Amino acid sequence: MAGRACGRRGAGCDQRSDNALTAAGAGQRPPSQQRASSIAAYLQVARRALALMLASPLRPYAPLTAAAIVVGKVAPIVAAWVGGQALNELQRAIEGHAFTNRLVMLGGLVAIFVAARSIYGALSHVVQERIELDVDMHFEILEARKLAELDTATREDPRFQDLHENAERVGAQAVQDVLKEPLQILGGIGGLLTAAALLSRQSWFYVALIVVAPAPFIWTEFRAGRREYDARIYGTPKRRAYNRMIAALSEAASALELRVLGSLDRVADDAVRLSREVRADQLAARRKGLIENTLVSLSVALCIGALAVSVVRDCVAGTMQLGTGVFVMTSLWQVGDMFASLYRAIAGLERTRRGATDYLRFLDWAPSVAWPKNGWRLPHDAPLRIEFVGVSFRYPGREDFALRDVSCALEAGQRIGVVGRNGSGKSTFVKLLLRIYDPTEGRIMVDGRDLRDADLPDLYRIMSVLTQDVEVYEFATLAGNVELGSPAPLPPQALSAALQKSEADEFAKALPHGVDTLMGREFGGVKLSGGQAQRVGIARALYKSPRVLVLDEPTSAIDAVSEQTIFDRIMGHDADDRVTICISHRFTTLTRADRILVFESGRIVESGAPSQLKTAGGPYQTLLEAQTRLLL
Repeated sequence: MAGRACGRRGAGCDQRSDNALTAAGAGQRPPSQQRASSIAAYLQVARRALALMLASPLRPYAPLTAAAIVVGKVAPIVAAWVGGQALNELQRAIEGHAFTNRLVMLGGLVAIFVAARSIYGALSHVVQERIELDVDMHFEILEARKLAELDTATREDPRFQDLHENAERVGAQAVQDVLKEPLQILGGIGGLLTAAALLSRQSWFYVALIVVAPAPFIWTEFRAGRREYDARIYGTPKRRAYNRMIAALSEAASALELRVLGSLDRVADDAVRLSREVRADQLAARRKGLIENTLVSLSVALCIGALAVSVVRDCVAGTMQLGTGVFVMTSLWQVGDMFASLYRAIAGLERTRRGATDYLRFLDWAPSVAWPKNGWRLPHDAPLRIEFVGVSFRYPGREDFALRDVSCALEAGQRIGVVGRNGSGKSTFVKLLLRIYDPTEGRIMVDGRDLRDADLPDLYRIMSVLTQDVEVYEFATLAGNVELGSPAPLPPQALSAALQKSEADEFAKALPHGVDTLMGREFGGVKLSGGQAQRVGIARALYKSPRVLVLDEPTSAIDAVSEQTIFDRIMGHDADDRVTICISHRFTTLTRADRILVFESGRIVESGAPSQLKTAGGPYQTLLEAQTRLLL
C-alpha cells in the first residue's frame, strides 16, 4: 500500500527528501546548500530562459509584452499627475470664471488616458489568453518529449522523479517569471522614480519615504521566498506519493480494485494525512515571516497614514491646491501598491531563479543510457548477428545480479524462445538487447561491434518490440495505432499485411468505420477487448517488417486457436530474414522455435531445440510437464 510506504515509514520519506536533489545528472547540491543567488547566477538562468521563450510562440509578442509590463507601472502615476493638474486648472477656471486652453489640453489628456486604459485592458486580456495557451502547450510538449527521450533507468531514479515533480508543478511558469519579474521590478522602480520626481515638487519628505519604506520589506520578503522554496523542495517526495494516491483513487481500474478489496478508505486517509503534512511544511515556512512582515507593514502604514493626515490639513489650510492634494493622496495609494508589487517581485527572485534552475536541470538531465553522436550504423543489407559476451547486470540500487555471465549468439533467420520462472532474468535479457539498460559487466555485440557505440535511433529503425502491457493509443484510429510502428506511414499494403498476420483484420471489418475507427470511447470511438488490443500490438510490431522482433508474452489474452494461427504466421517464412525472440510462459506458442533459451536465477541453464529439451530431463522438461499437468 502506498500509505505503508510513506505512512509507517514516514521517516524514510523525510530522509529521502533530505537527499532528494543530491549531485546526480547535473551535479547540484540540496537546496539548503545552494546559496549562489548572485546577479551572475540569475543572469545565467535568465539567458537560458530567454532562449527557451524566444523558441516558443511568445517570440512575436515578446517586445510588446516587455514594454507593457514596464509602461503599466509608470502610466498610473503619470495619469494621476495629469488628473491632479487638470483638477487644479479646473479650480482656477472656476475661481476666475474663465475657460482656459490649458484646461482643454489637460482634459483631453485625461480622456486619452481613460480611453487608452480601456483599450489596453480589453486587448491585453485577449492577447494574454492567447500567449498563455500557446506557451503552456509549447512547454507541455517540451517536457513530454524530454521524458520520452529518457531511458528507463533515469526515469526510475527518485532524484530525477523529484526534479520532474518540481518542473511539472512550477518549472515552466518559473522560466517565464524569471524574465517577467526583472521587468516588473524595473517597471516598479520606474514608477517609484516617476512618483518621486513629481512628488519632490511638493516636498522631499515624500521622496525620502519612498526610498526608505521598501528596505525592510525587501529583506523580509526575500527571506520568506527562500524559506518557502526550501519547504516546497523538501516536501517533494511526500507530494509525489500524494499524487500517486490521488491517481490510484481517480483511475478506473485501480479505483475498482481498491473498492472491491475494501482499501479505498485506507488510501484516501493516507492521502489526507500526506496533504496535511505538505501543507504543514508550507505553513511553517510562512509562519516564520508573518510577525516580521506584520510589524514592517504596520510601521509603513502608520507613516503613510500620518502623511495623508498632513496632506488633508494642508489642503484645508489652503497651502496646497486640491488637485495637488488629490494627486499626492492618489500617488501614495499607488506607491503602496507599487511597494507591494515590488516586494512580491523581489521576494520571488530567489524562488523563481531556483525554480527555473530546477526546470533547466530537468531539461538538461543526461540519460543513463547515451549514445555517441557519430555512432556506427548498420547497413541495410548487412548480415545480422547479435552476441551476448559474458553479460551480467544488476538494477540500480540492487546488490544482487538479475543476469549473471550470460553468453549466447542470435542470428538472422533464428526463432528464439525464452522461458523460465518469474524473476529468472528473461525480461532483463530483452531490456539489455533493446539497450533500455547497459550491462554491468560484459558486452553485447552487433555484427562484431559494441552495442554501446551504435547510433541507437538508427538501430531502432530495424527493431520492433511488443511488451506484456499493450498500449492502445486512444487518440488514434485503428490504422493510426498500427502505423505508429514506423517513423512514417508506409504504403497501404504494409497496413493490410500487418493486420492480416495479427488477425486484427477480422474484428476491424466489424468496427463502425473499419480501420478509421477511433480507439477510445472518450473520443466517440470504441474500446477493444484485451485480445483485440494484443492483436493491434502485434500488427504494430510487424508493420515495418523489422529485422529484430521481440515479443514478450504477446498472446496472453488471445484464445488458443487464434494464438496458434498468429504464431504460425509470425514464425513462418517471414521470420527467415529476421531475429525473432519470444518470451512466453505458454509452451504451445514456442513449438516452431528453432532454439529455446532456459533462464534460471539470471543464467542460461539450457539451450536447444524444443524437441531435444522436452526429454533432456532438465529445467525445460520440468516446466513443460508442470504446465501440461495444469492444463489437464
